[in-house]
Amino acid sequence: MNKKLLISILSCFTLLSANILKTEATIGYEEWKLPKNEKLGMTHFGLLFNFTPNWYEGIEIYGASKGKRGGFFTLGVDSGLKTDFSKYIDLKSGIFIGAGGGGAAPQGGGLMLRPYAEIDIKSKNFALGIGVSKVRFPNGNINSSQIYSSLYIPLYSKSKRSNTSNYDEWNLMLKSGVYKVDSSSKNLSGDKIKDMKWIGIELQKIYPNNLFTSLSMSAAGGGASAGYMETFAGLGYQLKNKNIPIYLQFQSELGLGGGGKINSGGGALYRFRTGIYTNIYKDLTIGLEASHLSSFNSKFKTNSLGVSLSYDSFYTLNSNAMPINLDIRLIEKSHLKAQTKQLKKHRIDMLGIAIDRYLNNYFYLTGQTFWAYKGEAGGYAEGLLGLGAKIPIYSKLNIWAEALIGAGGGGGVKTNGGAIVSTNIGLSYKINKQLSLKIGAGYTKSLHKGLATADSTIQLEYKFNLFEKK
Repeated sequence: MNKKLLISILSCFTLLSANILKTEATIGYEEWKLPKNEKLGMTHFGLLFNFTPNWYEGIEIYGASKGKRGGFFTLGVDSGLKTDFSKYIDLKSGIFIGAGGGGAAPQGGGLMLRPYAEIDIKSKNFALGIGVSKVRFPNGNINSSQIYSSLYIPLYSKSKRSNTSNYDEWNLMLKSGVYKVDSSSKNLSGDKIKDMKWIGIELQKIYPNNLFTSLSMSAAGGGASAGYMETFAGLGYQLKNKNIPIYLQFQSELGLGGGGKINSGGGALYRFRTGIYTNIYKDLTIGLEASHLSSFNSKFKTNSLGVSLSYDSFYTLNSNAMPINLDIRLIEKSHLKAQTKQLKKHRIDMLGIAIDRYLNNYFYLTGQTFWAYKGEAGGYAEGLLGLGAKIPIYSKLNIWAEALIGAGGGGGVKTNGGAIVSTNIGLSYKINKQLSLKIGAGYTKSLHKGLATADSTIQLEYKFNLFEKK
């Protein structure tokens, strides 16, 4: 698949004329059939945005949760159409386009296509879906048809609010720490797993009763397990006192993880976490966290001590609401000469998603993730965090630049522990008020030798509000 075709497919995600009105969280399960009658249980979850009553788009991640491919992940865009068959039933059909791999699965270069058809049974607070999907990795050896089930939970309020004290609170947290791996934990070669550093990002939604839900993603950033990745969804409670500038959080999470030759069984994990936090400046909060993580199907377990930096955002839903603006970018990025562990250098094409939060008219914070879809590195993935700048130069034309740090690994790419840095610069052309086309060049390097490559990118950027103005 070349860049023009990929961007044409993904461009439908950004051809929008209205603000995002309704957001739903989704989680589902299906079993794929791999060669030699192997079964692979896959759990998916993500966010779906209903741009019109009949059209939705979203971001989803699939991860192994059953079988012997722990660490197999794919990330991509889900697009579909739906119709109200009756008051309690929706009919929908769509396609997921993504990239990924891992767990020594036969994913080839990593490109994943998943067309599907589904029937949903609706209630006031959730919907249950059952459908049929077709999963295919065109440059690999996965081709499977199956029945699946899904659960949808709205993240928007259906009630009218007029009191200015009503709000929804979202916290974006950047995290890093060290996993102290239990001595009984072994890798796929039967050797003891060494302690590893990790880096990650978490999004929390705080409710008025101090309960919160969370979605997080982390990856190895140091040690001997480059390529390890995990993602969790959780439920927690925060203990606050208005007279004390410190608060506590307690959280239980279920997730998926593996890679980096870690034996995580089928990939299903659970984690318990607690932390202490304090505000340092305006919306910035720092914290210290401790956690315990274990696998459901293997002896892999760790304890962790980490730090967090949180940006606290408030999205009011009253009549005077002024939602915070965000940018979402769909990116096709190429490592032009990536070094593998076999000391060969070759091109890796990746599908990526970035979310930007502007601090002012010129500077923004950005979180990005990339997943290989073509090349000899299926299963390679990156997660990056950093600072960007945009400088107007002429009419609709801007110069942009970014400096990023994060983790990358898998697919046989030599990142030596996983920690990587990346710099990018390019031009942006504003097509209309919401849509921009961006091109760029950059350089990505492992902090511990190995990966060192020039990059090229082509991007579509869309500006949106998380909630509609009232």
